[in-house]
Amino acid sequence: MRLILALTVIAFHSVVTSYGHAYQSAFTQTPFGHLFSVILPMFFALSGFLVAGSLERAKGLTTFLGLRAFRIFPALIVDTIFCALIIGPLVTTLPWQDYFQHADFQHYMGNALGIIHYHLPGVFQNNPSDLVNGQLWTIPMELECYIVIAGLALFGTHLRPRLFAALILGFSLVLEARVLWAGASPWAGRTLVMCFLAGIALYINRAAIPWSRALFLLCAAFTVASLFDQRLVYLSPFPAAYTTAYLGLTNPTKIALLKKGDYSYGLFLYGFPIQQVLVYQFPWARDWYLNILTAIPLTFIFAALSWHWIESPILERKVILKKIQSRVPRNPFATLLAGRRSA
Repeated sequence: MRLILALTVIAFHSVVTSYGHAYQSAFTQTPFGHLFSVILPMFFALSGFLVAGSLERAKGLTTFLGLRAFRIFPALIVDTIFCALIIGPLVTTLPWQDYFQHADFQHYMGNALGIIHYHLPGVFQNNPSDLVNGQLWTIPMELECYIVIAGLALFGTHLRPRLFAALILGFSLVLEARVLWAGASPWAGRTLVMCFLAGIALYINRAAIPWSRALFLLCAAFTVASLFDQRLVYLSPFPAAYTTAYLGLTNPTKIALLKKGDYSYGLFLYGFPIQQVLVYQFPWARDWYLNILTAIPLTFIFAALSWHWIESPILERKVILKKIQSRVPRNPFATLLAGRRSA
């Protein structure tokens, strides 16, 4: 499921990399373009659903946060270096000395820490879009998700499934009320965080939630409808989470290639810059379908290298986190709530 969503993101970005931001804005207002608006909410809902399982298995907040850092930052650091030190110098219109001394180059290196900057000096200036990696705008949202769940986990809220779900539902309704009655503007980033939290709520309440095709169809229809009308966007997290989990739990047979690793994060990191390089180098890549057909296999290569050379070796060192966790005092808040739950 995560792989399919990552590939769909690459397909969507063929519009902006081939034709520019104005064309993308116009495309997203079409009925077909609106359907792409469900990709990121589903991505974050799936992430929340899977991360909840990680939190449950981690047996401690230190291990959980360490695993999240292991999963995100090493590959992100390498991607940042790749864009800034390999792609940038090869395509920049500036002399190398000016390129490396430019403030944009220095700011771009902050991407390695989740401080996102989109431009490198003189890079992709003649492309329809001059962003180096526009997809990285979701990284701060993902980090915010982990901060929020860490705060909730600190007080053991995740050990009270119904309370957790009620809190997330209540906050969604408050946000929706601000849009409908106070005239507040909905924000895509906040919607993604709420979808992430809804995915967690769905996972920890999974024993009480029915597996129903009818409910899936209803949630899928409501998700699309709420995202078509931005005034209803904060009602989408739970329907989006159920839709995503239902599709993911159908568990289709994996092809042999996909059994060798999780390439979704690498596809996420490298898709946009590879599309930009193709558009820069080859005029024919400005046709969206050729952009997709060429970018996907190339991105798969980079994603596989990222998984086998960076992500997987780092994750294999998670035993270090367990040793650290064993030295951390037990969380009194979570212990208290766990005791009440057992009682």
